[in-house]
Amino acid sequence: MSEEVQTQYVFLDATGIVVANSPQDLPLTQSKVVASGAVLKIAGAPIAVKYRGQPNSDIYHQKTSGDGTDISHYAVLEYIEWEKARRYAQIDAKTDELIKVGFTHDSKQFSLSLAAQSNWNGLITAFKADLITDPADFPFHVTTLDNDDYAIPDGTALLTIGGLVLGTVSAHLTSGRILKKAILDATTMAEIASVVDDR
Repeated sequence: MSEEVQTQYVFLDATGIVVANSPQDLPLTQSKVVASGAVLKIAGAPIAVKYRGQPNSDIYHQKTSGDGTDISHYAVLEYIEWEKARRYAQIDAKTDELIKVGFTHDSKQFSLSLAAQSNWNGLITAFKADLITDPADFPFHVTTLDNDDYAIPDGTALLTIGGLVLGTVSAHLTSGRILKKAILDATTMAEIASVVDDR
């Protein structure tokens, strides 16, 4: 004798968010989250269903046909704008992370934190305005990321470091903008997923 296939009910809160799924049609207050299974019936026939999959993946469905009481009446909804915003944030975070790594000069690693960028820009501006002069104010001492003392020997070396500061930050920002532009131009979830940040 074959087992009877049970209907799986999806329980939704007042905003239409799925909070539980159960083989029994219980009041929401009595329901509890159970193992996910094939959802055959939607309680309440909402316009859209958000189901928390396993592990930690949100699956969205939009009612496309019928009266909304059966899962076949729903199609997976692609939340493109939400996904774009999520990817933008990821790219920005990666760009910040890369900038914080700093830059290398003369086999030494130097900071590119916002404070460090401000300090470097201040040094370059002061040198160009003759507030720091060569050779009177050189060697000029700065600190590396390892808290070691580093002596900038002359104005030429300072300008070289200034170019590295500007070039490194600019390169990371530009690579991030290129990736974000590709996501902006994407029209499907698949196209968004094809944009890989492998920096």
